[in-house]
Amino acid sequence: MALACPAPAGATGHGDGEVSRTELVYEKIYALTVNLFARHRVNGQLEVSLDLEAKARDAAMLKHLRPRLEDAYTRQLTRFGQTILDTRRPLDLRRLEDALQASTDEVLGKGKATVLLYSAVVNQP
Repeated sequence: MALACPAPAGATGHGDGEVSRTELVYEKIYALTVNLFARHRVNGQLEVSLDLEAKARDAAMLKHLRPRLEDAYTRQLTRFGQTILDTRRPLDLRRLEDALQASTDEVLGKGKATVLLYSAVVNQP
């Protein structure tokens, strides 16, 4: 599902008084879930939902590469869960968002889309 939203007036302007409005699209990525392991046992699950914000001209590329993005996110979340996440401490959302942004940049190219993290939950048994 993609939503389009115009940028605020004056976001990009020209010297002659005309304002160019750049449309943004938002692609929702729902509930990516990975298992968290400790000592070869499932210690919980990390569930993440996010939006991708991109310019309208990149919407087709975003749709086309979505399967690759979801695969990259799943790999990144698995890595994050194995190496960084401590289920006894609060989730470091900034670090998680940075990791997901790095995966986005790797698949789409730097600056093509911005990760907007809106849900991250650690479920423990």
